[in-house]
Amino acid sequence: MRFPYFRAVSSGLGIWLVNGLLAAVVVVNDPSDVLHGGPGGCALTGTGTCTLRDAITFVNATPAESLILIKLAAGNSTIAVDPGGLHDVIASVSISGDPNFAPVTIDGSAAGSATGLRLAGADSSLDGVTIRRFGLWGLRVDADRIGVSNVEITENHLTGVLFSASSGTLTGSFVAGNLGAGVEFAGNGNRMTKTIVGGTNSAGGVILSGNSNVLASVFNGIGGNQIFQNSGFGLLVSGSDNSVTDTTVSSNLGPGILVSGNRNQIGALIGFAAYGVNLVDGNQGSGIEVAGGDQNSLWANHVGLSALNGGAAVFVHSGATRTTVVQCDLHYGAGIGVRVGTDLVDAATTRTDIGTNSFTGSGMWIDLAGDGPTANDPCDADTGPNELQNWPIVTAASEAGFVTLTATLNSKPLQTFTVFFYSIVSSGKSEYLGLLLLSTDAACNAGGVAIFPVSNPLDRLYLATATSTAGSTSEFSPAVAATPPPPRSFYTLAPCRVVDTRGPIGPLGGPDLVAFGTRQFPLAGACAIPATAKALSINVTVTHSGDSGDLRIYPAGAALPLTSTINYRVGQTRANNAIVTLGPAGDLSVFCEQPLGGVDLIIDVNGYFQ
Repeated sequence: MRFPYFRAVSSGLGIWLVNGLLAAVVVVNDPSDVLHGGPGGCALTGTGTCTLRDAITFVNATPAESLILIKLAAGNSTIAVDPGGLHDVIASVSISGDPNFAPVTIDGSAAGSATGLRLAGADSSLDGVTIRRFGLWGLRVDADRIGVSNVEITENHLTGVLFSASSGTLTGSFVAGNLGAGVEFAGNGNRMTKTIVGGTNSAGGVILSGNSNVLASVFNGIGGNQIFQNSGFGLLVSGSDNSVTDTTVSSNLGPGILVSGNRNQIGALIGFAAYGVNLVDGNQGSGIEVAGGDQNSLWANHVGLSALNGGAAVFVHSGATRTTVVQCDLHYGAGIGVRVGTDLVDAATTRTDIGTNSFTGSGMWIDLAGDGPTANDPCDADTGPNELQNWPIVTAASEAGFVTLTATLNSKPLQTFTVFFYSIVSSGKSEYLGLLLLSTDAACNAGGVAIFPVSNPLDRLYLATATSTAGSTSEFSPAVAATPPPPRSFYTLAPCRVVDTRGPIGPLGGPDLVAFGTRQFPLAGACAIPATAKALSINVTVTHSGDSGDLRIYPAGAALPLTSTINYRVGQTRANNAIVTLGPAGDLSVFCEQPLGGVDLIIDVNGYFQ
């Protein structure tokens, strides 16, 4: 691929180093479209008064790599191309508008059915020009390893920029107002960064019809792409093995992103990260639509975050198989979060795997067949999108800092299913909690229990999906509230020292607690504490503190509390009584918040609740 030049040339033919090779440089200093083809003319010599037509003619006949440097004066920097258009550029050449002169426009208003520029020489580059108003394509890239940067391609009758070859780049450019699509990558292995495609390209924004093309940022989220306000789709991915990250797709008149090829990756593999995420907002169709194809993945996309899309946040249909929707942040208002299937007849749309997403909206989170809630059936014998996979039935019971979720499932016999649990927080937004594997018996039934740390478990609703081994996810179960914990009875114990970090190293002994460290103590079975105990009455003592600080004692596995159990000063021995809830396995976690050093902990138990 060609690189920009590194010094200016005043006029005439010069010798340059390009990629370490000698190269001829032709300076375009005449904005007309005249061919100076006579003896001594620029078309033959590359010197003197040179038009762009001269320069292309000369470099096409020159075996050495070449540089066409366009230097036109302000007020006289538009190259009006005559009928028939310019010749194809078949040489390996760098064409650049000199940034020290006026911006260059190549205008095809009078050129008729012609392409603005066709680059057909491998390892070429184009930089710093505007191409507009041609009857065919604005720019065609028909050879490998061609770099296009800082160009504006506008108001052409077909696609603005067409990459039919491979391993090219488009960066820092603006493509708008074309009667075809804005940009199409029909070749393989091309890359687009830092480019704006929008302002009503009539046949859509960007098309990835080739394979292994990449839309991404320049570096770690800096310099991503923007695709907006195009007629029809924003981005069409009809090829295979393409990747789209760090791209904003917004306010297009159809779906934001339309996928119909195979094995395409839409979004970042790294999950909720500071970069790699696509933003898909305010499109008149669905946010992301998968219409057919196999093994397409939607990872970590933010859909409808700033403005809702007109359809579902994600719509999978038309026989699409093995689609994955994971770790996406989906906003959909009263609409649908993920719709699978056009209707009940769309049974070929299957194995849509939906898990660990965030849902925000009052409509259905997942809708199979788009017809509202789907009832379960015995042994899951019905057919339809995602096989109309049955959803689990969920019950919830709360403890301090925990929720116990019980899931039962009736589905196909002798198969294993993954149950994904979620909660609805008071803001109406979902929170993914975790998963549970269930295996059905010969009678089609399965059941299991999962325990998750949850702050304020009574302030939430709980629901779940079931995903088959093949990867078909159900609709969500009805949301249920957690039952409050039952009244507890208190049982006294003879005072017993259950933890002493001054003693020998062991589960309930040394070493001491360290600054900003957390340690877990298994208490069930020690000092006659039964496995059925839910909470303990204890006396907590700290001594030998290396600094001032506090301890927070809480159920193992629960979230770290904001309040302390005991506070102390450096070198102080201090005690405090407390009632503490145990974790599911009868264990406690202790977090030591002090800047430096360690502290010894002593716990004496005198009773328990169950």
